[in-house]
Amino acid sequence: MTFTYLNLSYFLVGAVCGVILSFAAKPKSKSAKKSHDDFLKYIQSINYIIDNETDRAIDELTNLVKLNPELIEIYLAIGNLFRIRGELNRALIVHKSLLAKPHIDRKLKREIILAIGIDYDKAGFHQKAADNFKQLVQMDRSDKDAASFLKEAYEKNHEWTKALDVLKNFDLKRKNEESHILVAIGKERRSNGDNQSAKSFFKKAIKTDSDCFEAYYELARSEYEEGNKENAFNIIKKAVEKNHRFVSVVSDLIVEMLEGNYLEFYKSMLSKFPKSPELLFDFLYHLSKNDQLVLAENIIKSADFSGEGEKLLLEYWRCRLDMEKNLIGSKAIRQFLDKVNEKPKFRCEYCGFVQKEIFWKCPQCRKWDTSEVIFG
Repeated sequence: MTFTYLNLSYFLVGAVCGVILSFAAKPKSKSAKKSHDDFLKYIQSINYIIDNETDRAIDELTNLVKLNPELIEIYLAIGNLFRIRGELNRALIVHKSLLAKPHIDRKLKREIILAIGIDYDKAGFHQKAADNFKQLVQMDRSDKDAASFLKEAYEKNHEWTKALDVLKNFDLKRKNEESHILVAIGKERRSNGDNQSAKSFFKKAIKTDSDCFEAYYELARSEYEEGNKENAFNIIKKAVEKNHRFVSVVSDLIVEMLEGNYLEFYKSMLSKFPKSPELLFDFLYHLSKNDQLVLAENIIKSADFSGEGEKLLLEYWRCRLDMEKNLIGSKAIRQFLDKVNEKPKFRCEYCGFVQKEIFWKCPQCRKWDTSEVIFG
């Protein structure tokens, strides 16, 4: 949900109700006038926030928290709202001031440290964020949420070995994530010139999760760079057989390895998976690049898909074939062809993020293995 002042108002209405109840429940030993004055200050702080006078609101709330420890949770929530608005420095000031207050119970302290860690993470200070999340898992090793935040902070900081340690030591049981982290470690080893060590990590990744397409791809690349073309091809073939959706990710490597023999590979795969739009469209793409699109005439004519994007791209290839055979095309057809992308895109199934290049972890929602192939 996009943050707006309306959202903030809804939150504060709920907070006001809570404060009213808390004041009503206070022991009678506290003077009614003092309770009433505190309530008015709280209402004033809300007005400051609604009027975007956040500095005055923070000052008012700070004074209230000093006098009324029970308001710390409200103050914590307002700091979180500053973070949502992108005011990360203010969020940190609010949250760190709360942590400095004495006599905070363990549960509330945990929430404050967590908030500070998230503030740092959003600001791009991933090491400082990790320090806070690490403090939480040291306080309670059963805190799986804090462990997940810690692993994520290490990943953002490219501290892959530490991220892997968190997965194992806190028993998060996410084999697909473990596999991708092993691949990341392998890629680091390869970039440092240690291809043998890199391959060992890619193999561990496949053993950990036999469906990790990225691991097959990187292992095939390493084998190919060492001149082991047959090994590389067999690995890629296995990957495509396990998950042909991502064939476009490895197709350039396939064509490079097989040279003119790539036609047989695609025909073989299409015989196994005749209803795969990913295989068909990738095949057509490479035929077109090599001026051999007419060879696919029968495949194009007989193809039939139900998805709107797939229908659009199939019509694109039919028009391309007609133009190649007739060597002419109307202006309308040319305009249509210019608007259609020959290659698929990748969309996160969870948050809807879209980009042209494959992602194994969504750059937006930061979830692993959510990529789906889309056309059009």
